[in-house]
Amino acid sequence: MTIWKPIPGHPKHEASDDGRIQTVDYETTYITKAGTTVTRHFKGRILNWRMGKPSFKGVKHPVVNIYKGTGRGDFRNAETRIAYLVAAAFYGIPWDNPADHMRWRIRFRDGNHLNCYAMNLEWVHAIGETAKQQEQYNRNKDAWEKRKSCGMPAWMTEMYDDEDAAA
Repeated sequence: MTIWKPIPGHPKHEASDDGRIQTVDYETTYITKAGTTVTRHFKGRILNWRMGKPSFKGVKHPVVNIYKGTGRGDFRNAETRIAYLVAAAFYGIPWDNPADHMRWRIRFRDGNHLNCYAMNLEWVHAIGETAKQQEQYNRNKDAWEKRKSCGMPAWMTEMYDDEDAAA
């Protein structure tokens, strides 16, 4: 069963745990050029995704177009990565100040940037300026997670010899 959650900062959109984005049913009231007030009803739909422009590493990520605004004056289109929307919906946004958004990145646990399932995503600190530094951080984090899951006695025997672990 698919779970849909609202996306913070995008009140007309929801993200699913399997990496899809949809609009919810909503209505917009606006004034036409003739001066009459019109209310339009929009039915929710699943958005079509496509491959975005290459990132600094040359990797393309799946994106959707998110439309913000209510009328002619404040309307704009934003190409947004699906992984960011799904992670924001299921794990929240890790920063309080919008200026801090460059300090965070999405990490794909299986390494496949096309797999935007919620369980495959996590927020990590952006480390260094290069992809190599970020990959080293990810490898260290994976090793730490693996060791953390083995339990304290196994960790003690791995780190020290058996006599020290028994003491």
